Amino acid sequence: MRSVWLLPVAAAAVLLILTGTFLFQDDDDEGFEAEIVGQGSGSSLLIDVPRDEFFDRGIELGDRLELRFPDATYHAYFIRDRSGVASLDMYVNCYSGDQEVEIGIYDYDISLVLDHGPGTKFEIVNEGVKADYYDKIPHYISGYSDDRKDFDTAEEYGNYREVTQGEFRHDRLYRSASPMQHNGTRYLYCDEYLREVGADHVFSISIDMEDVESYRYLGSYAFELYDQGRMTARCLDPAILCHEDQTLYLMDVFLSHDGSIGLSCSQGKDRTGIYCAMLESLAGAAYEEVRADFLLSMCNYYGIEEGSEEYDTVGSMVIDRIFYMFRNPGILNDVIDVDWGEMDISTYDAEGFVTGYLLGIGMDAERLETLKSSLRDDA
Repeated sequence: MRSVWLLPVAAAAVLLILTGTFLFQDDDDEGFEAEIVGQGSGSSLLIDVPRDEFFDRGIELGDRLELRFPDATYHAYFIRDRSGVASLDMYVNCYSGDQEVEIGIYDYDISLVLDHGPGTKFEIVNEGVKADYYDKIPHYISGYSDDRKDFDTAEEYGNYREVTQGEFRHDRLYRSASPMQHNGTRYLYCDEYLREVGADHVFSISIDMEDVESYRYLGSYAFELYDQGRMTARCLDPAILCHEDQTLYLMDVFLSHDGSIGLSCSQGKDRTGIYCAMLESLAGAAYEEVRADFLLSMCNYYGIEEGSEEYDTVGSMVIDRIFYMFRNPGILNDVIDVDWGEMDISTYDAEGFVTGYLLGIGMDAERLETLKSSLRDDA
């Protein structure tokens, strides 16, 4: 009788242990708490969970995470150094050099979607899957070097070239990485390039005018122009698609300076790349030309092979999405729910998309036509 009585007790104990185990596992699967603690870089938000805690929990780069806020749940990808995520996708970003972690939306202002500030707590849950593009972009994820010896040519290292797409006027626009900001020795090559082509004006979109002096160095052509009053410097937000005033400002600079302009951001590939794509479109370039020039920077920096799967994947992640937005600006009202499978770049009318977008955000039609004329070769 005693053994019979013990059997249900033992079974209950085992069940209790197992139930406790399952409950523990479920709790673990539910993730961990985070809190917004302030403003991050660009338009992102800092959270209080350090980088290493993500890795300690088994979260890998590219993993999709659920961000469970009190009023809504969002999907975001875990990335490092802002690499490996598509435009208009939400991310949780860490950095190689420190423990800070931030949440944001690539090329967009997360505050326009997420109405929460410092003190807001939410839960992070690993979904255990990656973005469908993640495994196709190994070079893009690996990042780029600031060391000249890792590049075959100075042109690749400095990412500099004249903009010639469509009917672009010769000696009108030169693009490059910054001739002032110290990324390895890249700035020296870019500065020398601007001297060689004789740029009339330098336009930096990654430095504010009041900060320019802190970058001064001897022998700089950019600073020769600065001393002559031939430099414009304003740090434009990386989230190009939700700062219409900044886009209109850049167009006004080109309207105000009819000579040759050297345009740069820090690396000359993302902000510079999109603005050059817009200007190339206004100069009558076909979308194929615009796309190829944007992706040339990715080939220069990351060693991506033209025509490869990675080349086309990065194109669809960034430039294709942004031009889709130019065509359909209303998607910015619900940016995290866009079906990107609807993109068909064979139908992209670059000039039409950018023209419509600029008119839609308030650019005067007459000034826009004047800008187009100033960009194009009259010959």
